[in-house]
Amino acid sequence: MAEDTEEMTICAVRRFNAIYVQIAAATVYSPIISPKRHEDQKLKKETVKRKNTSAIALGGICLALTLIFIFAGSIIPGIELTLFAISSLFVAVMIIESGVSAGAILYAAAVILGLVLVPNKLAMIPYAFFFGYYGIVKFFIEKLKNGIIQIVIKAVFFAFLLCISLLGFKELLLGSIRLPDCPTVILIIAGILIMLVYDYIYTLLINFYLKRIKNRGADNMKLS
Repeated sequence: MAEDTEEMTICAVRRFNAIYVQIAAATVYSPIISPKRHEDQKLKKETVKRKNTSAIALGGICLALTLIFIFAGSIIPGIELTLFAISSLFVAVMIIESGVSAGAILYAAAVILGLVLVPNKLAMIPYAFFFGYYGIVKFFIEKLKNGIIQIVIKAVFFAFLLCISLLGFKELLLGSIRLPDCPTVILIIAGILIMLVYDYIYTLLINFYLKRIKNRGADNMKLS
């Protein structure tokens, strides 16, 4: 019985020593490890803060430029579609830099502020109805690997919008834009072709932004 008690005492002492060694090691090394870990966490926080600040600044610039081109499209006759098309590019920039949600926020902000600031409210309709959010639609369509399927989906999307615009709400949705006096079917077919060309130019401009301005290759692009 005495031997069993002695054995148990020895085991307890050994366990106590093991725990004590672990605590002592943690106490000794914690001043060395903790500052480094704290520094890493601080660096991460500063990086996130810098990114958020940059995203907000870029969003403000893109919003201002978008409104400038929308405003110009509302007062300069003859080149309204060109100016609205240019205004749509800034949503793509925000998607590339900060993600789809940032692009959606920019689109919503441009529509709301445009309705407040642009004198000709009808001029906001083409941007709100198509040009403003096309960069977001393009982003999701071009996640598909097959280029032919992408073109088909885009053509169907364009045809759907043109049918609504020309057959249902022509005066409302087109705003101040004047179209040639041609049969509606011809206008829809021509519109699809023009929009596909617009999409191609859109892609070229995104590539230009990535290669020249961001110094990135087109392979890293998620929106083209």
